[in-house]
Amino acid sequence: MEQRYRYMLKQTLSFYKNRLRYHFIRLTSTISDNHIVFEAYGGRQYSDSVRAIYEELIEDEEFRSYYFVWVFEEPEKYLFLLENHHTILVRKGSRECLRYYASARYWINNVTVADYLKPAKSQIYIETWHGTPLKRLGCDITADSDPRQTKKYMHRRYRKKGKKVTCFLSPSPYYTEKITSAFHLSDKQQNAIAATGYPRNDKLFNYTAEEVAAWKEKWNIFIQALPCLLLILIVIGGIISGIFTATEGAVVAVVYSLLLSLFVYKSIKLKDIMPILKDSAEMTGIIIFLIGVSSIMSWVMSFTNIPEAVSAGLLSVSENKIVIFLMINVILLVVGTFMDMTPACLIFTPIFLPVCQALGMNTIHFGIMMIFNLCIGTITPPVGTTLFVGVKVGGVKIETVMKQLLIYFAAIFIVLML
Repeated sequence: MEQRYRYMLKQTLSFYKNRLRYHFIRLTSTISDNHIVFEAYGGRQYSDSVRAIYEELIEDEEFRSYYFVWVFEEPEKYLFLLENHHTILVRKGSRECLRYYASARYWINNVTVADYLKPAKSQIYIETWHGTPLKRLGCDITADSDPRQTKKYMHRRYRKKGKKVTCFLSPSPYYTEKITSAFHLSDKQQNAIAATGYPRNDKLFNYTAEEVAAWKEKWNIFIQALPCLLLILIVIGGIISGIFTATEGAVVAVVYSLLLSLFVYKSIKLKDIMPILKDSAEMTGIIIFLIGVSSIMSWVMSFTNIPEAVSAGLLSVSENKIVIFLMINVILLVVGTFMDMTPACLIFTPIFLPVCQALGMNTIHFGIMMIFNLCIGTITPPVGTTLFVGVKVGGVKIETVMKQLLIYFAAIFIVLML
């Protein structure tokens, strides 16, 4: 109970403080017919019917000379609204905010304005509210269970809020009944309720022919892309469920893509299959040759005990773990450019892993470091299997591509050193 009354006392003191500020500003302000103040969800959002009304007005020639004032708690987040030169952003509660509330002919809100704000008789306050009440609201609440205020205090606040409003916008008779009861509206105010529906929903029923055509085009693009998108579900789902292995998943992806190209998109014909197979065989031959040479390289290294010599050499060079880690990175980078990833992993993991573990490196960290290094080798000559596939698919020369890749290599190297 003490907490409730402390909150109510704090609210009352704040109310009178801000009401005095507002009345003083209003005494020195003149009502401007071409100023409209917008505030949604207490200045926390740019949304709902308040936004819909604003966006409609800035497109209407009749309102070209009007100024639209948006009240936000953090106006710096909504600077994009300033693209309209007649839009003004103010911070909620600031002196500038109170000045515009005191001088604007129209107020448009969706959760009622602050208690201390009171429109003059010549000002028009339009309350759009943010939704149809599905539970008891305001004066309809009978339980005295709010920890912040008594039921009597809350009812008095809602009656005062209702008296401020010039016009409520209503989407239905049910809404009209509930708002009338919640705000304890007088008969005169009930007659001022406009059964216009929610402005935020107008777009759902008032599309132009151009907008309809644009939406149809977007929908058609989605429908056309849907069979391709299913490929991801088929392959990943098949692997996870155990229907086929990852290698078999690649075959499934090829067959599925071929069927789509032939019968759904009809981008290729049966007579095109043989030339496609020929090009694929040439590309695959290059990759297999590179992998084969890489495998010979790995056999030579194993036969001559080069990895063991490398490991012994590392430990004899320095006892500083940072120096050893840097040397391992350099070795893996060099190895990756000459060997395929699979044999490189099989050969160098049992050599470098014990060394790194002895120096305190986590096994997961080691795995990431090793794969990162070897993956760089797949995009660098002379082996560079991924690089050669990309060059073949793109139909460009490797010399041209390498010039463009240098900056990316530098960025990758920096990330690796981190």
